[in-house]
Amino acid sequence: MQDRFKFRAWDKIQKMYINNVQVGLSSYDHTSGHTEYLGFDDILNSKRYEVEQCTGLKDKNDKLIYEGDIVDDGEQYTKIIFDKSCFCYDDGSGFYDDLDFYYTHCEVIGNIHKNPELLEEE
Repeated sequence: MQDRFKFRAWDKIQKMYINNVQVGLSSYDHTSGHTEYLGFDDILNSKRYEVEQCTGLKDKNDKLIYEGDIVDDGEQYTKIIFDKSCFCYDDGSGFYDDLDFYYTHCEVIGNIHKNPELLEEE
């Protein structure tokens, strides 16, 4: 469970993930030539970034599962959310299953930012 305290951030402007966001990040502004440092608190409170926490669990392929991931549980694609003090599957029905019971059988197939079409109803 040591991976439980890993974070990643979705950059809404650059449309990309910044992995291993722990303490903060720095970004270089090519226009001004300055480097800007953002602490973890700055990232959490920024409208530019959406921070997603690692569940500390791995899928059947030994890949870490993060909040915002889309997983295939063998029957349907569901997204991973944090709700009511635990990480859960959210299948869109309003009923959540605790991820702890199913994670060894599921497979991370995408995430809500890069692959939202995976959650669209057929």
